[in-house]
Amino acid sequence: MHDEVAETQPVRCRRPGRRFRNRQALREAIFETAAAEAQQAITNALDGDPDPRAALRALIIEMAAIIQRYPLLAVSSAWQPLPADSHRPSPPPASRRMHQTVFALVKRGQQDGVLRRDLPPELLPQAITGTLHVVTRFARSLRTDPATIGPQVADLLLDGFSA
Repeated sequence: MHDEVAETQPVRCRRPGRRFRNRQALREAIFETAAAEAQQAITNALDGDPDPRAALRALIIEMAAIIQRYPLLAVSSAWQPLPADSHRPSPPPASRRMHQTVFALVKRGQQDGVLRRDLPPELLPQAITGTLHVVTRFARSLRTDPATIGPQVADLLLDGFSA
């Protein structure tokens, strides 16, 4: 994973872990690579299945795969505010786009009658993000098969949100 990202960035020296000018540069390269993959997943969800529930399921599964490829995403909290913070940093554009896409799919699913209308559409994007961060972070200690995380999270969240 880091080698793939490192290949796209300038190389300063050849020692492992030293291909970037600092750790922050490596983190940024990982986030940029993951964001590009997330953009493609969002596009696929919007262009794919016309059924909002199926599109949401596909998006959740792909987001789970992305967060597993880039474990730093599961533990990073750089844009998450502390409880006492008065300033709320804005999420990265890929996160905003994913939330907007999920929100639009939820609204469409509610209008079509396949998703519950009594739950606010803003709830599901937050539930997806939070659940994926927690589950992928602890999946190894739970001895969970990584290939099943996405489908299990999708089923758990969508079953609770289905009409």
